[in-house]
Amino acid sequence: KVSKDTPKEQQKALDSEAVALFQTAIAKSSPQQKIWQIPWVLMAYKTMARMDFANGQYQDALAKLKKAEEVYQQDVELQYLLGAIYKKTGDRKSAKEHLLKAQELAPKNEDIKKELKGL
Repeated sequence: KVSKDTPKEQQKALDSEAVALFQTAIAKSSPQQKIWQIPWVLMAYKTMARMDFANGQYQDALAKLKKAEEVYQQDVELQYLLGAIYKKTGDRKSAKEHLLKAQELAPKNEDIKKELKGL
């Protein structure tokens, strides 16, 4: 069977399938009791948030990253993503707060320094 969907429609279907799988995996996890699950739960939330961010769904991205933050706050990429998205939405105070947390965790990171400019 040949799909008549456009590449964009095909990608959207794949993204939806990936999100559903991530959500199922997260629902079955308990990282507070099983610390070995923390890395992949974080990865799932961050991946879904990046997809939302790329699609301009900033509030959805923030909601997922806040869930990830409940699991583990000391993740540089998590704090960076939160800061970048808050900056994009115009919430400069929250952007600066999260980017400074990211900078504490990775003081030499140039991307963080660039995002902090102008805040």
